[in-house]
Amino acid sequence: MTAVPHETPPPLVALVTLTPLAINGARQVVFLVSGASQAKRLAEILEISSPSLPAQMIQPKQGELLWLIDKSAAGSILPR
Repeated sequence: MTAVPHETPPPLVALVTLTPLAINGARQVVFLVSGASQAKRLAEILEISSPSLPAQMIQPKQGELLWLIDKSAAGSILPR
């Protein structure tokens, strides 16, 4: 885990960056996806044949991966 100072004034908080290794060691990982503007990216993330996006690297080794997705974000991935 790395603390990253926030450079834009005023510096109210420090940002924390977690690597995929750290996230994949968690007992539970939750992605929250909301809004139609996220539908295309969500479909790309869930496409297994092209693992090039950071979210695709999240696969907990012994934990649970939970996706919370609203209908708008689900877009074309919902069965019709």
